[in-house]
Amino acid sequence: MAKSAPSLSHSLEKLHSLSHEGDIRAALHILLQDLTQFHWSVEKSLKPGRVDLICPELHILIETKAKGEADPNKPGVKLDENQQEQVQRYLQQVAAPLFTPEPRNWRGFLSDGSKIWGWIWDNKLGEAKLFLSGEQVPRDPEQFSKFIDSSFDLHNPQVAKLPPPKDLGENLLLPLVSQVRKIYESLEGTQPLLTKFELWRRLLRTSGIIPPDSMPSRQITAFLNHSVLVLASRLLLGVLENPDLDERTRALRAANGFHGWLTECEEGKELAISLQGKIRTYDWYGSTTDILKVAYHALIDREDRKEFGEFYTPDELAAEVVQETLDDDWLDQSIEDSIAILRGQKAASEVKHHGVLDPACGSGTFLFQAALHIGSRLRRKFRMHLDLAPDIMAMLVQGIDVHPIAVEMAKATLSTAIPVSSSRLRVAMGDALQTESQEGLLTPTGMVLYSPGGRPLEIPRSLVLDPKSNQIIEEVFNAAYDQELMDVEKFVSLDQQEIHTLIRQLSEVIQSEGNHVWTWHLQNRLELERLQEQKVSRLIGNPPWLTANDTPDGSRKQVIEKLKSVEGVKPHKRSSAKGDLASVFTARASRLYLSGNCDKKRRFGWVLPGSVIKNDSWKMWRGGDWFEHNVRHNLAWSLDSIKPAIFPHSPYGCCAVFGEISAQPGRDIERVEDWLGSLDAFTSQLRKTKVPVPSEYEQYFRLGAQSKPQPLLLVTTAVPRKNGTTDVRLKVGTKYSWKNLARSARIEAKCLLPILRSQALRPFQTIRESVYLIAPSLDDELLDPNSETCKDLYPLTAKFWYENDLIFKERRSSGSRQTLFENLDFNKTLSRQLQLSHTADNKKIKVVYNASGNTLRATVVTPQTIVDQKMYWGVMRSEKEALYVCSILNSPCLQNTWREGKSAHLHYDKSLWRYVPIPVFESDNDLHNEIAHLGRKISKHEDPKSQLFLLNNLMSRLLPDYVDS
Repeated sequence: MAKSAPSLSHSLEKLHSLSHEGDIRAALHILLQDLTQFHWSVEKSLKPGRVDLICPELHILIETKAKGEADPNKPGVKLDENQQEQVQRYLQQVAAPLFTPEPRNWRGFLSDGSKIWGWIWDNKLGEAKLFLSGEQVPRDPEQFSKFIDSSFDLHNPQVAKLPPPKDLGENLLLPLVSQVRKIYESLEGTQPLLTKFELWRRLLRTSGIIPPDSMPSRQITAFLNHSVLVLASRLLLGVLENPDLDERTRALRAANGFHGWLTECEEGKELAISLQGKIRTYDWYGSTTDILKVAYHALIDREDRKEFGEFYTPDELAAEVVQETLDDDWLDQSIEDSIAILRGQKAASEVKHHGVLDPACGSGTFLFQAALHIGSRLRRKFRMHLDLAPDIMAMLVQGIDVHPIAVEMAKATLSTAIPVSSSRLRVAMGDALQTESQEGLLTPTGMVLYSPGGRPLEIPRSLVLDPKSNQIIEEVFNAAYDQELMDVEKFVSLDQQEIHTLIRQLSEVIQSEGNHVWTWHLQNRLELERLQEQKVSRLIGNPPWLTANDTPDGSRKQVIEKLKSVEGVKPHKRSSAKGDLASVFTARASRLYLSGNCDKKRRFGWVLPGSVIKNDSWKMWRGGDWFEHNVRHNLAWSLDSIKPAIFPHSPYGCCAVFGEISAQPGRDIERVEDWLGSLDAFTSQLRKTKVPVPSEYEQYFRLGAQSKPQPLLLVTTAVPRKNGTTDVRLKVGTKYSWKNLARSARIEAKCLLPILRSQALRPFQTIRESVYLIAPSLDDELLDPNSETCKDLYPLTAKFWYENDLIFKERRSSGSRQTLFENLDFNKTLSRQLQLSHTADNKKIKVVYNASGNTLRATVVTPQTIVDQKMYWGVMRSEKEALYVCSILNSPCLQNTWREGKSAHLHYDKSLWRYVPIPVFESDNDLHNEIAHLGRKISKHEDPKSQLFLLNNLMSRLLPDYVDS
């Protein structure tokens, strides 16, 4: 309800009395919300900066300033623009749609609560015109209401549809899953459903992405969720492509695929009709984000996404990567080439290395942002050719993904930026790595594909390379299906006889072998061949992040391991190499789709794990001496300081890396910028990297004992019983194949080995916790629980271990050790500590520190203390030396230095010894002794952490170039 006159009068007086920008913005927000009865958003992100108030339905935005600071000629948020240019830039970003008529023009205002300026955006001219110039904001309620009615064009009854909300998946699609499950249960066992379910399983197996057959309930859940996602994607495509089509007809057309089981009953048809009715209520061309990505996250379990490396990029980051990679020179040349092709001034075969490709496009986030970026350039510089805008954008933006569900979503997402028929959207389903064939099938005359029955389909080369190949294939199929001739003359680049031969061959296949998915199959196969033959001049995307151990087992995993050597990115030494699939993926994609002889700069922009910037496992990749071509990495954005974290699941953080094909390989990333703040309002600063200088202490330290898999090895509860036995309960599994595994038993107490974990570590001290490894020993040696000796001495433990060993062999990944005992003592990480714990040299003492985290912590422990694999331990020659080392590691003024030297976002590992030249302790060095003495004093304090600042002065003398100033 609108404000009463006295209430409005009070609000206006308050508005005129305010001084601070935030107060003025808040007061205006309340006033306009009540007066217009429309929703106004506060501080909506627009790059760079944030517009203070915006009402999408009224097409109005307002930039507020502090009292007396509003002036079109005063500086705006960017250094090179004034406030008028700031408002006009905001208008340009939200206004002037390429493809749909607006019900009202966008208006932008600048105000300090007392004065106001206004501009109205002219869609035809692509510019803003001033219509209010520093007018006084009325104090009288009646005059203020008339002023708002007139300035905001409130008498215009037309309002814009709202763009789809970001929570569309949670609020619209997720509730459908329960309805879909009921339909599934009503159709369970029917042949159409069984057929569609098997089709879905084959599609997913081809991509290597499917829950295992041993988990049928997970398969069914995934099938239902995928059905909802594909149905929604197809309906969205249909609504945008054929807005006037009968809804029931569109619903049936959208159900062409594995998800078509839904329309086998009336309830499913009504569900599809209802869903598209809701889809029609939104302005999809007004969206600035990949909405379907959020829907995918809402429906697909996080662990499933993590298992397959499916972590989709935020739109804000994708937009920044696109803007950095698709520079203005590239945009102008690419658009001009596209215009020449579409106007018939150039043959498509003359233009190579054309367009931008995301070879792991997922739901289409990067494709969507690339299309928006190209569309923005068309509006600014090529307004004379806006009639060709959809064709230009469709020609330039291309994607590949191995996941069939993602491809459906990517096409739908891209259609919200490019209003063309779905057959002209260049998103192919296939393996961008081309692991099945080292070379393409395309020859100088064309390519030959064979049907399952062995019948040839001769595809002419001109068709493969034509930018409209998808559209042509669709017409070829329709002609073959109807056994008619096709009008080939409108495709001037094609040979009529060759196309008629293909139509005849395809018609024979359809008659003899049935109407399978020939259009879909040919379009995907040709798209991959065309891309590999003609290539592109820009690559963008977020390739899958998978370690070797996390990659699903199978032949594909073995091929990927071989490709690391083939592409020249395999680390020299064995490494866990987080993101190693991303390294080989980006190198191979560059060779297959980016390389080639051309004058254009061939550049890429990737979102990758943060470990890329300095981890040793990425050293070969950073060097750029790849197979067949050289690469220079010009720039990296370190995104580890962005809050909230972009990918909170990733312990290795996140970065973006940009580079190009070059004459000579680079040696490393040339420039690193650290992003600070939030993703929608960040600042960046150039990183001043220090030259790593190693310390001799690196050779002193080793990784702690393996306690994984914890559900089989780590005891968290132990209750002593009579006769030297103990009832134990092990840690419950939380990840992958160990999820929800809970083990308990009664074993011999002597087989429990106390272990110190990193969470119990504090500076100069540890907190007590009762956690144990199951690790039987005899005569100071680790005892194999499967041995006869162990069975005789510890029969209960041997029996329990045997059961656990069977579970381990059943659930372990292919890269794991063969037995549970080999896993327990991997690389002798436990044996070495046990041998040390029984040494006769009482002078030896251990220093331990955490392997990862935000703050480095270290303390001194006895040789008998066993630490786990999340800690490092080293043997010192004396207690003084141990205190000296602990003091250095715990010093507050060195914490930023330790973080800078991390091997990855969260991991210190042994990198601190390679990064900082920590001198070895000398007993006759006064400064070293002073540090050790202060360390002893702090360690005996009741709260050591509160005394750590005392170390800073001594560190300034020991390591002056590495302490915080």
